[in-house]
Amino acid sequence: MVSSRNNNNKIGVKYSNTNYMNNIHYGHQNQTPRHDSIECIVDSGCTKHYLKSHENIHQNENQNPLHVMLPNGHTMTSTATTALQIHSATTKGNQAHIFQDLASGNILSVGQLCDDDYEVTFTKNKVLFDKDNDIKFSGQRNPINGMWMAKFPIKHQVNVIIPYKPMQDAIKFMHAACFSPCISTWCNAIRQGYFSTWPGLTAAKVTQYIKQNPEATVKGHLTRERKNMRSTRSPNLLSMSNQISEMQKPEINEAYIKIEFANPAKWKDRAVYSDLTGRFPQRSNRGNQYIFLLYDTTSNHIFVEPLKDRTSKQIQTAYKAILAHLHKAGIKPKIHILDNEASKEYATLIEQVPYAQTI
Repeated sequence: MVSSRNNNNKIGVKYSNTNYMNNIHYGHQNQTPRHDSIECIVDSGCTKHYLKSHENIHQNENQNPLHVMLPNGHTMTSTATTALQIHSATTKGNQAHIFQDLASGNILSVGQLCDDDYEVTFTKNKVLFDKDNDIKFSGQRNPINGMWMAKFPIKHQVNVIIPYKPMQDAIKFMHAACFSPCISTWCNAIRQGYFSTWPGLTAAKVTQYIKQNPEATVKGHLTRERKNMRSTRSPNLLSMSNQISEMQKPEINEAYIKIEFANPAKWKDRAVYSDLTGRFPQRSNRGNQYIFLLYDTTSNHIFVEPLKDRTSKQIQTAYKAILAHLHKAGIKPKIHILDNEASKEYATLIEQVPYAQTI
């Protein structure tokens, strides 16, 4: 502790290492008191923060009770612990002990704050709490009893406005992030613990918020049974005989189909595969809501480009950007395999590239 006197006859006392948050205005001053703050006496002789029991204070189980000897020789024991909402304080600086028998009032320990790298400055009418060369909060001196007081909110006050995102949107986003797998397959993987690190994701929530697959999935609806697999009607012998006779008749019209198979094995080291993901539930801050993917077998690398929409212009721009990376690396694919939803403009662009084959 260091004390000094300046020309204005103000006595300043500084304590190193401290944490507090008092007399911060949260817009409740003009309202009826609702006990939404804790007022503490700033005490340099107290080793820990001591609080009286209050119904609005969240109390944790006391693993190691604290025993305190009073000036009259009696001893009181802490019944629980809590965390004061002290600005910029760590666990070391905001932990407080609750005493049922504490009658004098809540006590804020300057020493505990100093151990948490605060500097406390006492002036004639104020007490300032500084950390990292920045005043985090301050307190006022009570003109009646001459004690410095500090106030802390019981609950955290939100400093930023975070838009509320319903759980349904979050589940849909996670489903799209997994490339929209079949719901039953995804639920089985969740139950087996493969998504234990994904916050709030459970099989029950998936079945609650995603009743049906919103878009086509990788392998379709595997759990559904095809219709008309078994007849529930009794067989009609006459109709069956007619069907057999019709099947035995010679074919009048014959169709000849010529099938040519591309040989991907021939170009296995010089092939590319491209596809487009489904729409993500939330649009990014840059306006993108789709992802274009291209896998190159030569480099064994997956290229991705964000898209604002699924228009042909956006897809062509993404394809040109990835193609530029391949040409810069000296890679010239010989075969391009893609789905059957390519637009005419996109197909024309691919044909302009000297590929050997396009599927």
